[in-house]
Amino acid sequence: MPIFVDDAGEFTPPTPELIGEVARYVGRHRTSDGPYDITVAAMAHGTAAHDVAAFAAAGATWWLEQWHPDDVAHDTWLDRVRNGPPV
Repeated sequence: MPIFVDDAGEFTPPTPELIGEVARYVGRHRTSDGPYDITVAAMAHGTAAHDVAAFAAAGATWWLEQWHPDDVAHDTWLDRVRNGPPV
């Protein structure tokens, strides 16, 4: 999955809309009928901003939960793992 940047050249997290654009682009330009995957690496945290189901509907086939250990307490991530997949 490409890294997305805004008009100012700053990193911007993936959105379902951006993933949909990627899926449509790939669909128009691929030369094979075989299956392929679109992977999103982001943080779900159960927030509306990262509704994993919306990414799946846009064409994402894999979700890689991503975090930096300095940003999230250890117990918070243990709870996240215990809760299982977000979809």
